[in-house]
Amino acid sequence: MAHLGRDPHPLTYREKVVRPLMRAIASGESCALIGVGSVGKSNLLRFLMREDVRRHYLGEEWDRYLFLHLDAYALVEFTPWAFYELLLHRLVQTVEALGLDQEVTAYFADLYQQVITSERELLAQRYVERAVSTLRGRYGYRLVFLLDEFDSVFARVDSRLFA
Repeated sequence: MAHLGRDPHPLTYREKVVRPLMRAIASGESCALIGVGSVGKSNLLRFLMREDVRRHYLGEEWDRYLFLHLDAYALVEFTPWAFYELLLHRLVQTVEALGLDQEVTAYFADLYQQVITSERELLAQRYVERAVSTLRGRYGYRLVFLLDEFDSVFARVDSRLFA
C-alpha cells in the first residue's frame, strides 16, 4: 500500500520502538513514549495513525482499532472540560470517517453539540464514556488514544482525569 498523506517513512521506520508499542496496544495495555524534546515522538505518533502501519503491525484485526490522535495544542484551555471536548470531537470525526449509518453519526454529533452548549465537565465526561461504550459494545472497536504533547496538561490537571 502506498504511503498515506505526506509521511515518507517506510513500514520499518523506528521498528524497534513501533513493534513493542503495537504489541502493547494489541494486548490492551497502556504505554508511554517518553523522550527529550525534538526527537520525533509526535512524528512517530502520526506514523502510527497510518492505515498501512496499522495493517502491518496489527494483522487481520487492524480495522477493529480506532486510533485517535489528541494533541494538547488543540485544547482550548487546560481544563478537564476542554480535554473531554477535544476527545469527543475526535470521536465524532472518527465516526464520520468510518461511514457508519447516518443515525449513529447524528447521535455522536448530538452528544458533541450538547457538550459544547453546556460546557459542563461532568456532562462532557459522561458523554465521552457513552461514546466510547457505544463504539466498543455495539461495534466492537478497540480505541487507542494517542496523547501528544500532554506533559503540561498532566502537570495542571487532576490525575483522575486520565484514569
